[in-house]
Amino acid sequence: MSIEETLAALLEAKLAPLRDEVAALREQLTERPASTARGVELLDVDQVADLCHATAGTVRVWIRSGTLRARRTGRRYLVEMAEVKRFVSGSQTTKGPAAEDEAARILGLVRGGR
Repeated sequence: MSIEETLAALLEAKLAPLRDEVAALREQLTERPASTARGVELLDVDQVADLCHATAGTVRVWIRSGTLRARRTGRRYLVEMAEVKRFVSGSQTTKGPAAEDEAARILGLVRGGR
């Protein structure tokens, strides 16, 4: 066996456990159902979509319209589990204009009356 082959075998033996550990960590990150921040359970758009039996696009529409409150982290939206429960139960406790007021505001914008 040459020196190069011996070194390659030694490196492979040392790197194999590290590769396994990295693979296990990646698997944990992708399998984790929700992340927590300060004790608050957070869900990403795909997880909310699964819970609400909707598409991720629909969840983003709910978020952008203000129907579903979310945090923006980089390019991702994160929604608190409590907010998802509120949304699913139909109890609209969020502060904001009534549907008619919102419709009138949007109509005014469309007509150019900012």
